[in-house]
Amino acid sequence: MRPEAVLLASFGVADDAARKMSIDRLFDDLRETFAGSEMRQAFTSNFMRECLAAKGIRMDSLDAALAALAEEGVRNVLVQPTHLTRGEEYEKKICAAVGMARSKFDRLALGETLLGGEADFAELLAALRASVSAMEGHETVLLGHGSPHRHNPVYARVQSYMDKRNVPIHVGVLEENDMPDFSTVLHRLQSRDVREIVLAPLLFSGGRHVTDDMAGDDKRSWKSRFEAEGIRVHAVCKGLGEHEAIRRIYVGKAQRAWRDVL
Repeated sequence: MRPEAVLLASFGVADDAARKMSIDRLFDDLRETFAGSEMRQAFTSNFMRECLAAKGIRMDSLDAALAALAEEGVRNVLVQPTHLTRGEEYEKKICAAVGMARSKFDRLALGETLLGGEADFAELLAALRASVSAMEGHETVLLGHGSPHRHNPVYARVQSYMDKRNVPIHVGVLEENDMPDFSTVLHRLQSRDVREIVLAPLLFSGGRHVTDDMAGDDKRSWKSRFEAEGIRVHAVCKGLGEHEAIRRIYVGKAQRAWRDVL
């Protein structure tokens, strides 16, 4: 039995090219995997939906998308988030919406985020090694988003996983109020006398966070700040969703989530 509808829920991205290379590609992968199911998308970010609306593109919130499916008489739905972690956005916008909508459906499955536990960290590492050839033989900084109001411990857990296995990966977050911040990552690199790194996003989609905040020429970008410290930077600007190996992980999570409700 397949779901009547598959709903891909993302934070969202305003950049058309970044969206097509990541979210839309996973959407197509899920369409192929769940052939015959109605396919829908939703963005959890109000700001991102407003950005698309200004371009004439309508995108529902997850609440609205689920309500629309219920009104159409759909009874069995699979929701797969692109969110990396069970952070603020996931709990407030994904879990809350799914919880409120459960009574409207016979089956409502929710797929896991990319990074839940150590098994996921291992899959992430294998997928990155298979997808980002520049990492081979280089110290690598993976830059996530972080949470503005509440510390998300998953980044420290990923770092601990890498350190225990002597993997030369250093994890940081863009959000200035969260950790590991730039100073923390810089200290790790300097303590190892690292003079050259690969800098890559730990974000599902590219867009401004990658092109400007991570790899931009502005002095405030992480790339510029590392270079100011004498560290040579090779920036990889592809979001995780652009890598087929990463998308396969999400598809597997969606398949498991649907099997679990049957």
